[in-house]
Amino acid sequence: MPEQQESARARSARHNLIDGPSAARLHSTLALVAQSLGFPVVRVSILDQDTQHTIGLFGVGDATAIPRAQAFCDAVVRTGRPLRVEDASVDPLFSQFPSVAANEIGAYIGVPFTGRESFIVGAVCVIDPHQRTIDDDLQARLTEFARIVEDQLDLIRRLKEQRREGDVATNFDHPECVTRLHEATADAGVSPGSEYLELTETMQLTPGRTHIAGVVQRLRGIGFRVWLDDFGTGWASLDHLLWLRVDGIKIDRAVTVALGTPIGDALTQAVTGLAVALGLHTTIEGIETHRSAELARARGCDHGQGYLWAPPLPATVVDDLRARRAPVRDGHWARETAQTVSAATSIVSMVQ
Repeated sequence: MPEQQESARARSARHNLIDGPSAARLHSTLALVAQSLGFPVVRVSILDQDTQHTIGLFGVGDATAIPRAQAFCDAVVRTGRPLRVEDASVDPLFSQFPSVAANEIGAYIGVPFTGRESFIVGAVCVIDPHQRTIDDDLQARLTEFARIVEDQLDLIRRLKEQRREGDVATNFDHPECVTRLHEATADAGVSPGSEYLELTETMQLTPGRTHIAGVVQRLRGIGFRVWLDDFGTGWASLDHLLWLRVDGIKIDRAVTVALGTPIGDALTQAVTGLAVALGLHTTIEGIETHRSAELARARGCDHGQGYLWAPPLPATVVDDLRARRAPVRDGHWARETAQTVSAATSIVSMVQ
């Protein structure tokens, strides 16, 4: 890479350096990666011009920054391609690395991820101190998890920027939020009961923000249906259900990637079981294959959302898409809005 371009890439990488509470947001995702792929160590690394910085670590390992010349992930970032090493002790490129000599790395899979500026800024890798066989499915799943890490890092970056700018208000913080949403549906000629509002991480929900619970109940009283986003390994958790009454939960797509593994199946079934007990509906995000849809349905998910059916789309084209795609083998189509009644995505029911 030319020096000027590498300098720009390194600047982009440094925008993603996080620690403390921000880094803790990655922990549940990395724990799911370790459990579903069967590796004891998962690491998220950011590489600037000279150094590898660990911003997320699950399992035993050293999070100290190291020179790129001693990092397996350097090859991933330089080439922009996944790297598989089944036996590092005999690999001509890596056998002399300190981490190999110290018996910390025996087998390694690393995949790249990009930052907001479209540069490759780091790698997500799984590590085993012992040599092992690595198949294509492991690499494919890790690649999907890396996409989730990309999204999480971008969200963390946006939240930090909002705090620096003093702009942490959300739609629900506006004193006329309920009135404006109700008026918007009336102007559009639709019933509030046909609209779904999502509570996302940008809401920064905590039990102390009791006015949010009041706003949610007023919206539900009018007829809007309110959902918690990223439930499972994302920001939403059982704690939110203890003080916030909602209509449904959207299961984080990190869980979707893990479907078909013991931990992924168990976690999905636990969430759907909890939803049934509480009278909530469930939508699982990130469905991209028919196999994932079948697995999610078998584990009790009510609805699925993802590229298997359609990418995110503006509301203006949803009706045309429904006309062209109907009937849908997996169920019926419905419209869902995210915090405003003007943004729509497609949802497919998994229940005939």
